[in-house]
Amino acid sequence: METIIDDALMLVTTEDAEQLEPVRLRDAAENAWSHVQTEASTMSVTDSVTVEADPNLLQHLLENLFRNAVEHGGQRPTIEAGTLEPADEAQPSVDGFYVQDDGPGVPPADREHIFESGYTTETAGSGFGLAIVNRVVDAHGWSIAVTDADSSGARFEIRSVTTLE
Repeated sequence: METIIDDALMLVTTEDAEQLEPVRLRDAAENAWSHVQTEASTMSVTDSVTVEADPNLLQHLLENLFRNAVEHGGQRPTIEAGTLEPADEAQPSVDGFYVQDDGPGVPPADREHIFESGYTTETAGSGFGLAIVNRVVDAHGWSIAVTDADSSGARFEIRSVTTLE
């Protein structure tokens, strides 16, 4: 119940990312992972980058992506975070980051709805988690897309992120 209340407050109060500072993706991911009930799941960060972000909002984004993977990724999903190569060679060497799992993935018919507040495919879900992710992405001026992971699970790609070398 506490998580639902916290999530609802997060949806209502998140506007713009105001406290931007350098944040290492690896550190943020490990910190977020420590706040998620992970069951028997595992999480790894394949490579890391320093991004310009509001550290609290980035942590909420990662916590909700990890929680989503644990809750919808089947038994003992493996979760991976890493950096994205730019879609255009004229862009910087890193364009953002991803979180993926090896669960069943997100059916194409659900992809246009999963970021809507209250949308869930589970009877026990609140439908706030991915709406919070979308709100945090918007607050930073980033973009997000869900695709299939290489391992047939879900892959969330966050792009247009300012990275720091």
